[in-house]
Amino acid sequence: MMDFIAAKKIQELGENQPVFGEKWELSENDIVFGEVLGRGNYGVVHKGCYNGQDSIDNGEGKATEGVPVAIKTMKDGVYSKNKLVEFLSEIHFMLNIGSHPNVLSVIGCCTVKQPIMLVTELLKYGDLLAFLHEAREPNKRNIDPVYHITEKSLWNIAHQVALGLEYLTKTRIIHGDVAARNILVGENLVCKIADFGLANDVYRYGVIKGRAEKCVPLKWVSPERMQSGEVPITSRSDVWSFGILLYEMTTLGGSPYPGIDQDTLLMKIKAGYRMEKPASCSTEMYALMKKCWKLDPWKRPTFTQVVKELNAAILRMKVVDNNDIVVELDNSIYENIDFENGETFDIEKTV
Repeated sequence: MMDFIAAKKIQELGENQPVFGEKWELSENDIVFGEVLGRGNYGVVHKGCYNGQDSIDNGEGKATEGVPVAIKTMKDGVYSKNKLVEFLSEIHFMLNIGSHPNVLSVIGCCTVKQPIMLVTELLKYGDLLAFLHEAREPNKRNIDPVYHITEKSLWNIAHQVALGLEYLTKTRIIHGDVAARNILVGENLVCKIADFGLANDVYRYGVIKGRAEKCVPLKWVSPERMQSGEVPITSRSDVWSFGILLYEMTTLGGSPYPGIDQDTLLMKIKAGYRMEKPASCSTEMYALMKKCWKLDPWKRPTFTQVVKELNAAILRMKVVDNNDIVVELDNSIYENIDFENGETFDIEKTV
């Protein structure tokens, strides 16, 4: 259905009419490109600034003049009809997700003429994986206290991501690629879910269509996703990946399943193998990981249950003294942890 919509939209290109209506259309003259933030299969993302005189309603308020933004366009030389359909499908999907504090917000798009652009909010600290790696560095922690990761910080990040995923689940969206690299970090440690390219496929097809459709790092996906061919998935598959995300967080960006050959991973998981508790992980958070890693998808918690458990954990981290003053625990558990031991980011094998 999504491809059909996008294909019809292609017919409107070149007619000097906004493909998705005036509500979302921005003037390309109001967009200033900056440095490249990243490149994908067919797209490139730039840091930029939106200088539009007219505010654009993004569902959370008004985007005003001089707003820092991220700008996604197609790479030069890849303007095939199929790629154009894919990009328009992604834009259409993003415009219809709705608004949530922990899901990346769209500012608007440029579709009247090429290059087509998708413009979203820009979060200061970039993706969570890079943020966690930077938090290992004492110099970073000394310069900016946001990099001083404590146990309280971890529960806060986990809670925000779970809230975003709960929202997506309630709107019948399966993300399909939950990982630290797809979470963005902003001021005051605000976290937002991003990268909905794979969610777009699930929305259209109800399945992951295999390596030809999208490449997903094997170590982040659920056992049911590790099967060959077209495999139906549910939000419980995202729950498994959320458990892997918790592992990434507690190791400050360590790669999951260190020392495990990816070719034997599914067999080991089916035989009952689960990653051990990291030295830097609390017993309580590890218990939540293991709940997310139940082999039977229907025995895993829902995201509503995960949010409830995270709420309870955060409340337990508040200690009230005799004067009823709330004192936040500050366990600096990462000051002296050695994060080497081969824990590097490895996405060589995909599913």
